Amino acid sequence: MSNPPDIETFAAAPPDPGVGRRAARNTAAMGLGRIITFALNVIATVILTRYLGPTSYGHFATIFALITLIDYTADIGLGDVAVRELARNPAQTNKLLTAATVLRLGFAAVGIVLTGILPLVLNYPPELRGLAVLASATLIIRALSSPTLVFRARLNMHYDVIVLTVMRLADTGLILLVALLGGGLREMILARLAAGLIGAVAYWGVAQRTQRLGLKFDKAAMKRMGLDALPVAMSAVMLMIYLRADLLMLAKMLGPNAVGLYSATHQILEYNLAISGLFMGSLFPLLAQYYHQHTHYQFIALYQKSFDLLMMVIIPMAVVTTLFAEDLVTLLFGPSYAGAAMSLRIMLWTSVAFFFGNVVGATLIAINWQRLQVVTDSVGAGLNIALNFWLIPIWGITGSAVAILITALFAALVGHEIIRRKTGVALRLRTLSRIGLASALLAGVALIAGKSQLLSGWLLGTICGCVVYLLALFVLRVIRLDELRMFLPSRRVAAE
Repeated sequence: MSNPPDIETFAAAPPDPGVGRRAARNTAAMGLGRIITFALNVIATVILTRYLGPTSYGHFATIFALITLIDYTADIGLGDVAVRELARNPAQTNKLLTAATVLRLGFAAVGIVLTGILPLVLNYPPELRGLAVLASATLIIRALSSPTLVFRARLNMHYDVIVLTVMRLADTGLILLVALLGGGLREMILARLAAGLIGAVAYWGVAQRTQRLGLKFDKAAMKRMGLDALPVAMSAVMLMIYLRADLLMLAKMLGPNAVGLYSATHQILEYNLAISGLFMGSLFPLLAQYYHQHTHYQFIALYQKSFDLLMMVIIPMAVVTTLFAEDLVTLLFGPSYAGAAMSLRIMLWTSVAFFFGNVVGATLIAINWQRLQVVTDSVGAGLNIALNFWLIPIWGITGSAVAILITALFAALVGHEIIRRKTGVALRLRTLSRIGLASALLAGVALIAGKSQLLSGWLLGTICGCVVYLLALFVLRVIRLDELRMFLPSRRVAAE
């Protein structure tokens, strides 16, 4: 990218209202769907944690931590690369979709083999080894969900949200059914697999009706995509190491009860990551297009605005959780998880670092510098493992939470510096400072209102604090009416 403009100048650039409005409405629809799926995820987690208890839930979390680590390794980064190529070459959609699906299925088969080997190496109890192999069917199901890549590339994320909602409804309903029938770990795993299979079938059904997709085998496309994905794959594996290594290390060092406590709060981190990942997934094709078409101002504006919007959402969540963590843990998971309150606080601030990191990571891939991200994430993974070895014996699950916070912040800052050096673009902190001021007002009001005897103190404090926060965002011009109009239908905007 030659001679990029300074980021301070982007506000004066002429906007692209058509694309911006389309991306904004896409993000709004996606946000509504994500709220629904987030609520269903929380319900499923609450059922699991309360029904299984810390120890059995610790076994459940350990199994899926291993599966997820293998899943990201088996995927070898094909998802992000496929979205980038589909956005660049829409005429090659069928070839690229077929290449991505076949490659993902092949590597999923390798992942299933690894799932049979690794529990032996890690000395899992015999009953958990069999359950891990059963859960590895997730790898095949995820590989068969490839139409989501086309939805992302074409900015049709509302289709993705529809399927995710159906899948989460099935997951929550089946988990509740297993709990009512008195099932155990095996039945819970089967319920999750069944929900995933329903989702995969729904992806292809929606894709056939709305996208006119077909399969077209192209060996050259498979080879090219596989080679391009390798750097992304290494980055994804490193990310999963410092998202999952802590669970595996806790299981080894402190046992399943500690894993159960930690995993309950870790789920909140993962839900937050899903929110930021889906948001950046909807904007990633635009980032790639703007950069490679040399539309510098749009690229810079989108990079900055993505960061500002994600910070605007996650920072107040972290503030509220810091103030009322004990109440939230008891409400969500029950009194037996009270020892996880400090871990929950740290996980929400870790979410802030990961939101920052998601913006940086998507931008690095968009500008085709994922190779440097591999180095950053590899160092981060090593740092995370070292910190866990050091901090778990001292602080237990809180030490593991601190380790992932430090690692996430390190990776995000280094990635941002790489983008700055390669493109000349650095994120501005002006809007972030205003968000910080609004969040401070939220904290003050929440603490005062939280002492009231009306409702539950923490609930009233949260409601009052959030109202003040939203008003402060308007007063400080973090949110502007002209930006909100982007989310309105085009005819209404024209009428105004």
